[in-house]
Amino acid sequence: MNQTYQQNEWDEYAQAHLAVMTSFQLEVYKDVSCKMKGNVADFGCGTAKIAPFLTDKAFVKSYTGIDYAPEMVSQAQRLLNQLQTSHYQIKQNKIENIVDTSFDSGLSINSYYSWDEPEQILAHINKLLKPSAPFILVTPNKTLDMEKLLKETDKELCSHPGYAKFRATNMELAGNENALFLDMDELIGQARNAGFKVISCHQDYFMGGLNFLHLKNN
Repeated sequence: MNQTYQQNEWDEYAQAHLAVMTSFQLEVYKDVSCKMKGNVADFGCGTAKIAPFLTDKAFVKSYTGIDYAPEMVSQAQRLLNQLQTSHYQIKQNKIENIVDTSFDSGLSINSYYSWDEPEQILAHINKLLKPSAPFILVTPNKTLDMEKLLKETDKELCSHPGYAKFRATNMELAGNENALFLDMDELIGQARNAGFKVISCHQDYFMGGLNFLHLKNN
């Protein structure tokens, strides 16, 4: 098994991950949240930054964030405590160990590229979702220019106390030669092999550096 990133990397990044929200991220979270319904599962949720965007969605009943890094989970729970939503929860676990099959919709934002067994995990997610459930998969592609993106976010966040850590970590994450940054066609092939139907796809976010797939569980 090729471990692309170490758990301690995510734990050290957790506080800055929660504290900093770029305009590039904001437009993705807004888009994804509008496509969720019922009992929502967030696979590789990090600090659950999408959770606040779901609270005012009438069709969303609950939220379950799943992440394996302890500090990410801790920061995510801190966020959920602030939201005061009784049907929102965080589970510290590997995605492949989850057995709950009550999810009406699912998402994964900027997590897929770090998975050690991505195709196997994607197939497992397919089994966790109810028939015809929407699944939004968002992950960087090979054209991602993190340095260019961060030069833009410098303009809006350079004075933020957590931004220096956020910036440095994102440069490191994007620079990992083992990161699974896939072309759109390759990612679509993996999604189909895992049992998903592709509803739509585009690369409109992160200056074209992000694959955005709207999938449906068959």
